[in-house]
Amino acid sequence: MPEARFETRREAVQAIFAGTLVHILRKEASRNRDWAALYGGFRPDSLTLPLFQRGALAFANSEKRLLNLCAVFLDSLGAPQNPELSARFAAAAAIPDLKEEQRDLCSALSQVNLLDLPPVVPAEHKDASPSLAVAPEPSSKIDLAPSEADPPPSAVRPKRSRKVTPVVTDAEPAPSIPAKD
Repeated sequence: MPEARFETRREAVQAIFAGTLVHILRKEASRNRDWAALYGGFRPDSLTLPLFQRGALAFANSEKRLLNLCAVFLDSLGAPQNPELSARFAAAAAIPDLKEEQRDLCSALSQVNLLDLPPVVPAEHKDASPSLAVAPEPSSKIDLAPSEADPPPSAVRPKRSRKVTPVVTDAEPAPSIPAKD
């Protein structure tokens, strides 16, 4: 059995997202209002794994979201229902036709109590892992800062207005077009 390797809830959430099929996550995003609010601005069928993982901090900060994500993951594996989360992960690890990565993930998650883990690395350990800073207050939507793949703002053309405004000058008036007889 692999040794529990999660120091924070955020790490566990990212691993659960990676271990769950994207179409199952999309289905939950379309059915669950909390997820829909979190990923607002995106159609559920256009969400990708990196977009789901950007919301990992919101799942790590909320016990309700974390437990819901675990239930979605375990239900997708066909794990038997059990009120104790670690026992359900252990039962899922024993499912014979699981992929090796999913089995290892379930075994590792069965050895930790996710709710006892800190959401992120505490501030004094910040230099050890700069990508996991102290968690800000959870917001209602994930922060989708521009990625390196996004074009710079100067390369994006502004929308043109369909409304045409006439230009008035002090020059001669424009010649009028005579009416046809």
